[in-house]
Formats: sequence, structure tokens, C-alpha cells
Amino acid sequence: MAVPRLADAATLGKLGVRRLSAGSGISQVVLGKAKALAQDFLDNGRSEALDNNPLPYSEIQNLFVRVTNP
Repeated sequence: MAVPRLADAATLGKLGVRRLSAGSGISQVVLGKAKALAQDFLDNGRSEALDNNPLPYSEIQNLFVRVTNP
């Protein structure tokens, strides 16, 4: 299970690790960032961060298409 400061995949592979899992870690980080962005927007009206590498709608739609039509 991935945890902060875990060795990289190549090093783990050399140690015999065959499978890596992020568990809920990625979603927890994403939700933490979303919460901070929303709070800043609500508290201060700042929207500049919304232009920091947003995922285009077409790519978001493709994520769902792959799930429903594997």
C-alpha cells in the first residue's frame, strides 16, 4: 500500500514487490485539494486556482465512457 515516502516502483520491484496499490490515497489527496480550493473560493472569492491544470470536459467524459463501455 502506498504511503508517504515509500520507495519508488523500481526499487520496490528489485525487492520483490510485484503489485502496487495507492488504495484511497489518490482520492484523499484530490478531495483535500478540492476542499481547499472550494474554501478559498467561498472565503475570498479567488478563482485563479481554477486555471491550474484543469481536466478538459472531453477527457472527463472519456473516463466515464471507458467505464461503461470497456
